[in-house]
Amino acid sequence: MLVRTQAIVLRTLRYRDTSGIISLYTREHGRLDCIAKGLHSKAGVRKFMPLQPGLRIEALVYLKPGRDLQLLTECSLRAPCYQVLNDPIRQIYLQLVLEIFVKAVQEHEPAPDLFALLDDSLAELDRPDGLLYPVFIAYLLELMRLLGFLPLPAEAVPPGWQIVLRVEAGMLEAVKQAPNAAGDWLQHLITLPSGQRRTTPIPKSVRAEILTELLAFFSHHLHTDFNNLKSLRIFEELFSA
Repeated sequence: MLVRTQAIVLRTLRYRDTSGIISLYTREHGRLDCIAKGLHSKAGVRKFMPLQPGLRIEALVYLKPGRDLQLLTECSLRAPCYQVLNDPIRQIYLQLVLEIFVKAVQEHEPAPDLFALLDDSLAELDRPDGLLYPVFIAYLLELMRLLGFLPLPAEAVPPGWQIVLRVEAGMLEAVKQAPNAAGDWLQHLITLPSGQRRTTPIPKSVRAEILTELLAFFSHHLHTDFNNLKSLRIFEELFSA
């Protein structure tokens, strides 16, 4: 049957001379791996627009239950992406957001809340006045919440104590001495409404530590190594951006 759905391009892979395999995350059908015939053309005429990862599209898919590859028959861009396409720093944020999503969300079943989170986060990355790093950290925290392992905040923190993230315990904890201040910031961010996290500037001095802690948390709970992400090495050079 033919279905029309909002979708996000996760990955693309060239297939044979003119076709491509496109991984989509859709609102109504979850993750779909599709073949797009005529994605490339030797004659220079494209049937599809360039389907770059991160594009937010409306897709028309010939869906056959039980088939590994569905058929993408049409698509159109449903939201502009001028900032991301023309800014290499935003491109790195985009690639890391997508890479973490693909690793963290393995199920193919529909999950409207996960779709909305990814869709909204990509829209925020494209805003010319958006704060890129807070948007990214807010995305990670909300993804944790939706997947069921957002750290529990520390309680009754004595004055002058610092917060550390106890990965195996799944919580933030107050200690007299801590190796860094990243936990204090995580405690603060977790207690904020999700929308406010995206607009809260985070000091450059704790950015690397926060990211290290959160990726360790993902690795522990999903039993997958999130420290070997292809885009992470480049991303680590952009904390001052």
